[in-house]
Amino acid sequence: MQQDPKSPSRPAAQSSADTSHVLATLSHALRTPLSGVLGMADLLAQTDLSHQQQRYLSALRQSGDQLQGLVNEMIDLAKLNAGILALNRQPIALAPLLQSVCEQLRPKALSRGLNIHWTEQGLNAAHPAKIMADEQRLIQILLSLVQRALATLKSGSLTLSVEPLGPSSVATAQIGLRFSVKPTLASLEAIHPPEIGDHERLTLAKLQTLAHLHGGRLGLSEGRTGLGDLWFEARFDREQQAGEPKAQGPANASTASNRGARVLVVEDNAIAALLARALLTQEGCRVDCVSSADEVLSKTLADTYDLIFMDMGLPQMDGPSLTAALRARGITTPILALTAHQDEDSRAACLNAGMDDFLSKPLERIALRRALWHWLQRDTGVKPHWTLGPAQANLAP
Repeated sequence: MQQDPKSPSRPAAQSSADTSHVLATLSHALRTPLSGVLGMADLLAQTDLSHQQQRYLSALRQSGDQLQGLVNEMIDLAKLNAGILALNRQPIALAPLLQSVCEQLRPKALSRGLNIHWTEQGLNAAHPAKIMADEQRLIQILLSLVQRALATLKSGSLTLSVEPLGPSSVATAQIGLRFSVKPTLASLEAIHPPEIGDHERLTLAKLQTLAHLHGGRLGLSEGRTGLGDLWFEARFDREQQAGEPKAQGPANASTASNRGARVLVVEDNAIAALLARALLTQEGCRVDCVSSADEVLSKTLADTYDLIFMDMGLPQMDGPSLTAALRARGITTPILALTAHQDEDSRAACLNAGMDDFLSKPLERIALRRALWHWLQRDTGVKPHWTLGPAQANLAP
């Protein structure tokens, strides 16, 4: 007698695995065409356009970014509610973390006559230079807090800071930290934040759940300026062992070092392949594109490539399986996953199959440039980190 799949006695692990598979499939189905829209918009922005066309393209890009942010929030919130989103804790240096958040949002702030600063002056020698945390998720929280604070200002500047929660010593295994965003000038003029829409409700719900997942909480403290200081606090483990150096490479690295590099792009989506070819060609590479496992096997046996960009969702054989087959045949060329999947299981599958790095769609020029900088200069002796695009945390209107 077959068991009803909806029966309460069905193993929870199987239900969780089914939910994870459905969400991964949905994520890939939504993000793949979005990646094509956003990527082609970026390529179009590099062509000669009239002022009116530039305005139209800017509106297209803004709408695409908002839609991508909404998709990210929905998928992440669904994973959180299903209990299948786990934190990937790695050693994180606090100063670069704060700097990264501010640099991502500074152009938007400056365009409105505002500015963002960061400081870790609340920490001293008794506090760790690195904590164990999920960098992507922590950045999402901090980006959202800063974006929300920016939405309430007409003038002045904000400071993103980190300070300890109570006394600490190097002997303690954990440390409590408060990350806060507060106005830095007494002359700031508060404005009412925009009405909260569906996107922002989703984001706020996700942030609250992420905070709880960290064992922490979010809050708002009333400030003398009438704005209120936004904060996130939680307890973090200290770094247990020295972390590996990150070989990000410069965002503005010259394309000269890539000149003539042979690159194979394995992608069955025609638009994604067109985008990858265009970006890689602009970086000085010679590019071949194939769309099936059979073509990959024949190409790699007949030709020599410096890099292979591998889509995860090929029709005949998925990316990890195809990578394992190439490694079994003695192909040692660095293979970089290129996919709309953004979950830890996908990254683990890539690593276990013998892939060397992971780039998420939409393929962004800076992330691509850093990957090329590392893998075409492999004598650095530094093991790279996962080459991910900026975290999505669109809370601002």
